[in-house]
Amino acid sequence: MTRIAEIQPTLLSVVWPGKNISISTRHIVELLFLALLVLSMRGALVAGFPEKIILPGLAILSIGLASISGLIFTGNLSSYISQILRTISLALLGSLFIALVAQIQVPLWPVPITGQTFGVLVVGLAFGCRLGALTLILYLCEGLIGLPVFSGDKSGYSTLVGPTGGYIVGFIFAAAITGYFAEKKWDRNVWYTGLAMLLGNLAIYIPGLIWLTIFFEGPGSQYVAVIGASTAIGAALTKGLLPFIIGDILKLALAAIIFPYVWRFVPRFK
Repeated sequence: MTRIAEIQPTLLSVVWPGKNISISTRHIVELLFLALLVLSMRGALVAGFPEKIILPGLAILSIGLASISGLIFTGNLSSYISQILRTISLALLGSLFIALVAQIQVPLWPVPITGQTFGVLVVGLAFGCRLGALTLILYLCEGLIGLPVFSGDKSGYSTLVGPTGGYIVGFIFAAAITGYFAEKKWDRNVWYTGLAMLLGNLAIYIPGLIWLTIFFEGPGSQYVAVIGASTAIGAALTKGLLPFIIGDILKLALAAIIFPYVWRFVPRFK
């Protein structure tokens, strides 16, 4: 059986360019393609296409691009195109995966318990630093243009500036951090995987709690006393951290145990 150490570069290699292609050039082309895709999604929404059609359409598109990139294109220039298509398809699939697990939630106010954190950290570990961050930027853009990808089928600018906005922005940093440590081979060991995910979790909580504190100091100041806190930061910790500790520990433990062994099954699908 192929060793885990031999499998890891295979998955991460989809984000690196061919030997004759400039890294910066390919990155710019990928960003332009993704920007065009986001504008196309926005155009479809403005034209009146329902979200329930657009989201499955994106899933089909991502699978199609992945198939084309792996089965048709060969050679130097074609390999360059193939890598771009793979990056776009994986970013799309990753963003849709996070959108799906985001709907698994326990409704609490102002911050619900959702599957988003788990999805973000898994995407970061699987995709690596750059592609993980790019996937979460795409996810953020999908929500901003009106697709219901945030928890509770929410979308739009109002969600980003609401009490949970800091957590959503933190997703980008979390995916980048966990992806960075995955590239350092931390995801091959249970303890290191757990530590990488813990650091990613901190990257979500830091901006999330800062923004939630600002919320309780401003538009949500009337809720501080109702919550039973004496300060805005106390209210933020009470509502934005303490209810999630046990659940986060369980999610981190589950992913840390499962993820290193996922690589053993990868060769069966190659």
